[in-house]
Order: sequence, then structure tokens, then C-alpha cells
Amino acid sequence: MNPDDVVLDFTPGTLVILNVVLGLIMFGIALDTIRAHADPPRHAVDGARHDPVFRIGTILGPTVRNQITALWDGRAILGVRGSDSPFVFVWVDDVAAAMARAATDGPPGTYNVAGDGRVTVHEIGRRLGKPVIAVPARLLAFGLRIGRMLRLTVHGPEQIGFLRHRPVLANDALTRDFGFTPAKTSAVAFEVYLATHPGVARR
Repeated sequence: MNPDDVVLDFTPGTLVILNVVLGLIMFGIALDTIRAHADPPRHAVDGARHDPVFRIGTILGPTVRNQITALWDGRAILGVRGSDSPFVFVWVDDVAAAMARAATDGPPGTYNVAGDGRVTVHEIGRRLGKPVIAVPARLLAFGLRIGRMLRLTVHGPEQIGFLRHRPVLANDALTRDFGFTPAKTSAVAFEVYLATHPGVARR
């Protein structure tokens, strides 16, 4: 049989299921970025006695495209049922300014580099004009299991608790001890991102 003659004929119901599974896998891939920001390497924490170490929120900017922002490009936003799934954002210029201070006279310690406040997945959905699909934790666990089997993400079902109760990076120490306050809050960074990426929001 000629491979070019093979036609995959999926029923509408099957296509819906495939789309949901692919969306869950993408959600799992994005978890890699979230965990990388929330959990700095062990050696980085140990080095905090001598040099500033940063835990950085989700970076947004005029040319930034990452696994988190990719979740906003679809027709709907995925969330975990029963969780607000809060995000903390930081504008790329604020990250650069914090690093510049760390490279000069920044005091040692571990600091969360993030804008003030947080933005929940439901707030993101409303601002984008897109519905939020609240996925049951068990179904999300299935998506993570498939993603790990396909080696698309290192995380599996055991990360559901982290997704449901994701830590919000407070920048109190950054402002108080490090002496730096991000110019943009999480909400403002999100709005500026939308302004520089037309087409992401439906309204």
C-alpha cells in the first residue's frame, strides 16, 4: 500500500478527545517552565550565601514567546478544576534591571523576581475573551502521564498537587532586602504583553 493513499478518518467525538489530550500534554510541557522558575537548582540555593540568587516568575516581553504564553493561543484556556491557578508575571526589562543590580552591588540572598500581585487563570480567560476549561485533576494526571511516556515532559501525575496549589512568588524580600521594586505589576505586565502581541486576545 502506498503511504500517500492512507487516510485517517476520525469521527468528531474522537477529534475532540484528541484535542483535549494534546492540550493536556501542552499543559504538562508548560509545567516544566513553571517548576524551573519556582524551584531553583540546589547549587544555586547553596550559593546564595555569596551571590544573589533569583527565582523568576513567568517572564513577559514584546518579543517573548514561551510555553506559558503558548497556552493562551488556543480557543480556550486550560485550568485545574477547583483551583484559581494563579500566575505571577514579570516584565523582561525588570528582570534585566534586577540582574544588573545583582552584578554590581546586589546583596547576597535568594529573591523572587516577580511583579506585585497575581493573575488567576479565570482573569486571564476573561481578559482574552476565551472560555476556561476546568479540567478534572484525574484527567490532567492522564495527560501528564501520556506526556511523560512520549518524553515531552519530565513531570507526571505526581505534580497535580503543585499545579493545583502553585506557589505565588512574593517579592517582599526583593523590595525590602535587595532594594529593587519591579516597575510593572503582574497585571500590568500581562496587559502590556497583550498590547504588544495583537491577536492573542479576542477583544
